[in-house]
Amino acid sequence: TTWVSVFNEQAESMFDGATADEIYDRCMNPDRGVDEEGYNAVFDRAAFTDWVFNCKVKQEMVGDETRVKASVMSLQKLDYVQESKNLLQAIAQY
Repeated sequence: TTWVSVFNEQAESMFDGATADEIYDRCMNPDRGVDEEGYNAVFDRAAFTDWVFNCKVKQEMVGDETRVKASVMSLQKLDYVQESKNLLQAIAQY
């Protein structure tokens, strides 16, 4: 398990095309009141979906400490049919 950074384009894909500003306006705008359930629902939909992430991982030195940073470069919803075909093909080649 590791933490990864997700930036704007990839985050919009995870949240059905909604930007951070749109999510804030819908759920946390002080003029309309706070919709904590709506806010949590946005994240629950993304959290309970299977994704395939392509990540960039790099090692950095900060002071005397080595840190590993991971960033999501692209993501897509898991296609179970295609992934099953890929696994069967890999097994057949083995």
